[in-house]
Amino acid sequence: MAERVLPPSGDDDDNNNNNNNNNNINSGQIQPLSQQSQQQQQTTLCSGTYVVQVPKDQVYRVPTPQQAEIADRHRNNAQRSKNKTCCSCCCCFSVLVVVLVVLGIASIVFSVFLKHKDPVFYVESLTAVNGSRSDTKNLRQDYRMRLKVVNSNKKIDILYKEGGEASLCFRKQEIALGKYPTFFQHHKNTTTFDLVLHGSDVVLPKEMEKSMKNGSQKVHVFLSLNMKIPVRMKLWKLKTGSKKFGVACDVMVDTLAKGTRILSQECNTKRL
Repeated sequence: MAERVLPPSGDDDDNNNNNNNNNNINSGQIQPLSQQSQQQQQTTLCSGTYVVQVPKDQVYRVPTPQQAEIADRHRNNAQRSKNKTCCSCCCCFSVLVVVLVVLGIASIVFSVFLKHKDPVFYVESLTAVNGSRSDTKNLRQDYRMRLKVVNSNKKIDILYKEGGEASLCFRKQEIALGKYPTFFQHHKNTTTFDLVLHGSDVVLPKEMEKSMKNGSQKVHVFLSLNMKIPVRMKLWKLKTGSKKFGVACDVMVDTLAKGTRILSQECNTKRL
């Protein structure tokens, strides 16, 4: 007759389960978490940070309005800075061009003034006039000379100022004094003028007295004319400062009486 086997009691089941758990723990196996533990783990993962890899060509960035405003502000500032830089460069370039033009004009004017030609003088006639005796009974003779001056400069005019002096000498002895006239001479111009020299109170050499007499025999006389002339050079509206020319003319005449004729002459002009 078969024996009835009773089912194991609950205590035995619990003991078996505990034994199994202990065996599993001892064997290093991790038991699955309960449902509540799994929910807590999922909540923790949701609040974390995730790294998502997306291809670069599929990334489209749309800034927020605040960020867009900041970007526009930076872009505008950069554009203003660029415009200011461009304006500064243009101003500097314009100033440089103006300076170069001014320097070029100044160099041209300076070179023209520096290379200008000195006026050239010629003696056309020389005559003794109005002879008289001084208190010391010396013959005081005046002289009238006609001079010609040539300004060969192409663009420079010459202003002969007041204060010019002239003297006539015989063998290095001063016999007459006068003033150089004031006038303005244009470029490429030839001017003829008279110069009156008043005799000094000196004893004239016998050679000059003989030449002044009207006789059949003419006595040649060698005279020297010296002049110091203050001038100013003019180019368009520009004028130089005052400078002086020294002119020396050596002249030989056939007679000092009427009908005087110039036999030879040599005039030199230099800057003083």
